[in-house]
Amino acid sequence: MFFSDYLFKLLLIGDSSVGKSCLLLRFADDSYVDSYISTIGVDFKIKTVEQDRKTIKLQIVSTHKTFLFDSLCRRLIRLVLSLLC
Repeated sequence: MFFSDYLFKLLLIGDSSVGKSCLLLRFADDSYVDSYISTIGVDFKIKTVEQDRKTIKLQIVSTHKTFLFDSLCRRLIRLVLSLLC
């Protein structure tokens, strides 16, 4: 199992077609796609970085703001917030 010193869970929320998933793809995979298909539901990526000899794992979720009203997303947000507190 991979060990990390820190774990951060990030949630990207915003209007549709503004580039949340493209930003996520660029940051996590260092790639860019000209013809990206709109996200249905959520996009999820994991990125591991090192800073000051510490390993930091980032779990990043991208979703459309109207998806917030879905019960699955509400549960996901509660989980993320409870883990951050």
